[in-house]
Amino acid sequence: MNSKILLIEDDESFFDCISLLLKNSLVDVVWAENGAKGIQIYKQDPQNFSTVIIDYILPDLKGTEVCRHLRKINPDQEFLFASGHFELEYLTDQLETGSAGFLKKGSSISEMKNKILQVIEKFNQKNRLLSSKTYTPTESEILLKQNGFIGRSSIMASMLKEIESARLSKYPTLIIGETGSGKELVAKALTEKDKKIISINCASFCQRENLLESELFGYVKGAFTGANADTVGLVTKAHNQVLFLDELHQLPLSAQAKLLRFLQEMKFRRVGDNSETETKVNFKLVAAVQPDVRERMRDKTFLTDLFERVSTLTINVPPLRDRAEDIEPLVMSIQDEFNLTKNQKDKKQFKLSTLNEMKKYLWPTNIRGLQNAVRQMMTICEGDTINPIDFKNYLTKSHIQSEPSILEGSESSLSHERALRDFEIKHLVAFLKKSKTRSEAAVRLGLPLTTLIRKLTAFDIDPSMYLQA
Repeated sequence: MNSKILLIEDDESFFDCISLLLKNSLVDVVWAENGAKGIQIYKQDPQNFSTVIIDYILPDLKGTEVCRHLRKINPDQEFLFASGHFELEYLTDQLETGSAGFLKKGSSISEMKNKILQVIEKFNQKNRLLSSKTYTPTESEILLKQNGFIGRSSIMASMLKEIESARLSKYPTLIIGETGSGKELVAKALTEKDKKIISINCASFCQRENLLESELFGYVKGAFTGANADTVGLVTKAHNQVLFLDELHQLPLSAQAKLLRFLQEMKFRRVGDNSETETKVNFKLVAAVQPDVRERMRDKTFLTDLFERVSTLTINVPPLRDRAEDIEPLVMSIQDEFNLTKNQKDKKQFKLSTLNEMKKYLWPTNIRGLQNAVRQMMTICEGDTINPIDFKNYLTKSHIQSEPSILEGSESSLSHERALRDFEIKHLVAFLKKSKTRSEAAVRLGLPLTTLIRKLTAFDIDPSMYLQA
């Protein structure tokens, strides 16, 4: 399939020149003789022009005005300016648009051709489609997958080594991680193949802690209303297996104290059993908590003794924002799952340029949030490819829905702009806080330094307030 470029130029002879020099390079040149016509043509297919070449001086508009207009339609578009004017004011004006460079009118044919082909190749690399058919997993990725994880980052490889060491240990293991980061997957990976994992979600006892003992220890017939038969508790089922206490930090203090007493003795009686006989059990204990568990201990909403009892070994699950390189295999897995039941014409694929934008996002709900985003975009997107603009639209929509106060007293179009502006400010500040210089922040964001400076100025952000000392 040929590449396609848009040339916005009032000189037809220059169009003929560009068409001729690209004749044998599988490049189709679409011509617009003025800025308005160029904008009109671009709107019809904004995602598939490898580059847009704009004459700086047009009959109706300045080239930079056209460029800024097209950037509003597709912020990721690559541009080249064709000009014979290289005075400082012209160069400054053009550089501020973030263009990929210049075509100097009157320069050699080979020089202009090479410059155009370089930009086209950059576009092709950015816009390759994510496909498992052309994807080669790393050794680390294969090993992670064998243990139930999708990823290829070094931080995940390190976590897997910790899991492999803890898996064979008899000691209680505490998993610490944010919501949606994959703590349950870690619990499963900590379970030996010949063992079963018995799970209990402690959050379910926030409002009904009186049921904790009957769930854990079971009960005898007649112990309470509805106890129509002797029932075995989860700790009995977990004997010689693995007991997983998920969301342990959600337990009320009184329930924590009851659990601690049991873990100290590893003996119990079923609810309603008035005999003196206690049943002794043995299991491997795995628990999961949020990273704020230490703050909870300082606030005395989580028992320090219970923390010490369950955390002989600890596994820290990294948040998705700290392992952005895992986004590609994660998205590919979700994409393959989505396409599995689709006809060929209904299958959809992500562009790598879209993944690059997704890697810049902080993903506050981690993998769970990524899954929701990918599935929503693949469901809603009308075309067969997921473009960067689709992700930006998703962010804007989800941001507005999560913060309805932004909408108060506003028209919808203005609300959209405010929400997008608010999100981008938070996004820039987050990366400034992780950096020591503006240059480092620009690299982390994947932006040219000039573009970052322009954004900071536009949003009235003082970087010195956020950069690390």
